[in-house]
Amino acid sequence: MPPGVCSKLAASCMSMPSKRLPSTRLAQAARSASSASGIVPVRQRPGTANGITFVTPEDETGTANLIIRPSVRKRYRPATLGATVLLAHGRLQRRENVIHVLVTRLEDLSGRLEDLGVQSRDFC
Repeated sequence: MPPGVCSKLAASCMSMPSKRLPSTRLAQAARSASSASGIVPVRQRPGTANGITFVTPEDETGTANLIIRPSVRKRYRPATLGATVLLAHGRLQRRENVIHVLVTRLEDLSGRLEDLGVQSRDFC
C-alpha cells in the first residue's frame, strides 16, 4: 500500500477526530474513546464467539483489532460485512498485550477510494 493512503482517506472524512495515534501507540490510550480506520483484509465471526465479529483494518502504521457486538453489527450490517475501507468509533480495551477497539459506530469509507487518485504500480 502506498504510504499515507489511509491517512489521506481518513483525514478526508469530516467525522475523523483531530488526534490520531499510530497503532504502535494505542496501548497508551487504553479505555479512552477512539477511532480506527483502514483497509479491511480480515473479518471473522467464529461460532464460539457468541455472535461477536472481529475485524482487522490495516493502514500504513499497522493493524487494529475491532470487536463488533451483535447489536452494532445489526445496526451497521452493510459496513460490517461489505466495507473495503472502514472507520470505526468506540472505546479502547487492553487485555494483556492486545489492544482492541470495542466498536459503537461504523462508517463505510469505501466510496472515497476513488477520490484519492492512487494508481496501481506495475513492477513487471
